[in-house]
Amino acid sequence: MIVNLFTKKNSEFKKFFESKGIHSQEIDPNINIDIIPSSIEKRKSNFSLIEIDAQTNSEVEALKKKINFLYNESKVIAICEKITPTIRTILFETGIIDCIENFDKEKILSYIQFLQTKPLRKNGSFLILDDKISHQRILTGLIKRFGYSVDFILDTESLFTKIAESNPKMLLINIGSSNLDLHSFIKKTYGNSDFRKQPSIIYKDMSNGLFIHEIISGLNRITRVIYSPEEVYCLLIDMLFKKEIMTLASSLYSSLDFQKFSDYSKSSISQIFYKIYGQNFDNECIFAPERIDSLIKINEDLTASLIKVDAIKWLRLTQVSIEKIISSMDEKN
Repeated sequence: MIVNLFTKKNSEFKKFFESKGIHSQEIDPNINIDIIPSSIEKRKSNFSLIEIDAQTNSEVEALKKKINFLYNESKVIAICEKITPTIRTILFETGIIDCIENFDKEKILSYIQFLQTKPLRKNGSFLILDDKISHQRILTGLIKRFGYSVDFILDTESLFTKIAESNPKMLLINIGSSNLDLHSFIKKTYGNSDFRKQPSIIYKDMSNGLFIHEIISGLNRITRVIYSPEEVYCLLIDMLFKKEIMTLASSLYSSLDFQKFSDYSKSSISQIFYKIYGQNFDNECIFAPERIDSLIKINEDLTASLIKVDAIKWLRLTQVSIEKIISSMDEKN
């Protein structure tokens, strides 16, 4: 593994990584993308640590170009002092999901080490119709981070064919996709039972608003809400993380036989003593090897789950305002 460094503190990061046995190479963060040295390691098993601090429009555009280049050559992790609205926009527009604040070296190292491990594969895929590269990058990184597969389709026909074939966990449909025939899509959903069986998220980049043909097309028969892409990311990370962490917490609860021993968490030592005083201790032992092994494994999985969201938690918006309610549309349309 090699870490390509594009930061203002290259020498500091290099010294730290080398002390941990990780090879890294320094590259001037202001270097023109057209003259990035050919010696840069270009393998997906490697990482590029890039500092996001652009202020002017020209700096922002140069940074976007650099990120797009690096994205195709390595795993990109952004770092910054604090995620500002400008930085958030850059991340959204380039499709980078991993961003660590405060230049915390230990946290960056543990995160890189985590990303070298593959998440436990879960059954099921998310079927997505979206032709915007930045959306594809974020959705792929986010969904795969939790062990699910991602299947992108190109057009309306492929969407319905794939639904019948694969029985996906969820459908994500960007109605702003250039290859989506909205009229045909709406028409096909009316008589397609496979589509109606699947939970679906309908979304669109709202920078240009909704067009009149979208409003009167009959979307209200399919969904009550049209999300923005940012709201979709927020919804997904919230849902997938809670599903994973609560499942692990439930396993921990079960392995501890918590219901049986919960009084230990509420009682004083003297109360516990008088409760067990005189027992012969021939009942089930919490120190049984298989139980301890189970607890250790669950604890490791809990730790991994918390680490995995550390650099993507910025996608979880502080406050989500869902104002694109379309349930009031004329049901006759």
